[in-house]
Amino acid sequence: MKILIAPDSFKGSLEAVTFCEVATQAIHSVYPQAEVISQPMADGGEGMVDTLSSLNGAEKIAVKVQNPIGETVTANYAYLADSDTAIIEMAAASGLPLLKPEQRKAMKTSTYGTGELIQDALAKGAKHFILGLGGSATTDAGIGCLAALGFQFLNANKESVSLDGEGLLALDTIIPPENFDLDSISVQVACDISNPLYGETGAAHMFGPQKGATSEEVALLDQGLKNFARVVQKDLGMDIANIPGAGAAGGMGAGLVLLGGQLASGFQIVSELLELEQQFQKHQFDLVITGEGQFNEQSQYGKVPVEVAKLAKKYDVFVVGIVGGIDFPITDIHKLGIDAIFSITDRPLALEDCFKEAKPLLFNLVQNIVRLAFYLK
Repeated sequence: MKILIAPDSFKGSLEAVTFCEVATQAIHSVYPQAEVISQPMADGGEGMVDTLSSLNGAEKIAVKVQNPIGETVTANYAYLADSDTAIIEMAAASGLPLLKPEQRKAMKTSTYGTGELIQDALAKGAKHFILGLGGSATTDAGIGCLAALGFQFLNANKESVSLDGEGLLALDTIIPPENFDLDSISVQVACDISNPLYGETGAAHMFGPQKGATSEEVALLDQGLKNFARVVQKDLGMDIANIPGAGAAGGMGAGLVLLGGQLASGFQIVSELLELEQQFQKHQFDLVITGEGQFNEQSQYGKVPVEVAKLAKKYDVFVVGIVGGIDFPITDIHKLGIDAIFSITDRPLALEDCFKEAKPLLFNLVQNIVRLAFYLK
């Protein structure tokens, strides 16, 4: 039996690499002869740097940067010297997990630290960037990140606005840096959503509440994002509002267009770099195991389990999903190509206990899945 393990991370409890290790141990405990191929995956959110650090020649770089509220933290990115490529996930510097619940204030958080990561990579000679958007604590349209690279964001009195969601409301003028050669770099933006910048399905309305925004603040953030699009059109001649993925990471997708960013599916970018489809061409798998922390409405739009399932179906392979929680109709999950899906919880548990027991819960579940798969085979 040949099995491919290709999960995303379970945010807060299991890294994708750890998932693969535990699942492999569980498989071999039941079926020692099984051939297991592990390929940790990511879709542009947390875990992308760890996943792509497996590429030949990748070096992890640690940098002191500002977190979303201006505190100093250490963030990592991956650097491929042979190709002058920097792989950066904004969650490392500007992510929601960096903040305590009471610190999550969407009007006041900034992407400045992500810009510091980009600046560090530029100083090392990076010419190509892969930027993962996902898990952000911000709704500033990337103005913090851009300010760290020399962009100026001014109000009607030609004063600098605050580099956060609140600052977007006062924004009147954008001045690009004179010494930044956009033609000398390429920027791939890995998005895990396709939402527009503003409106009912935009960054503020869809994701503001999870970043601490009240209903009144959601309306203000949406107004600020709309104003950002207006000023970008006025000063830079770019129409960014309805680019698919512009609303990713609190509008960071739109902001990176000012750097020449090309927005694309995070899963596609990662899977091509890791040559995932070549694994299906090389091996005749009997089973694919994939997963993520929470399977919900957003999972169908570019998230790892569904995208892995789509690829597996091209090669007629049975797909099992393992997730922390399921908040989506089971029949619709099956229509997305996942043949069976299971939550790792085997009894009522508090969330913190789920996190603590994630490894043994996963181990036990994979054992059961493999026992059944081996019997059916």
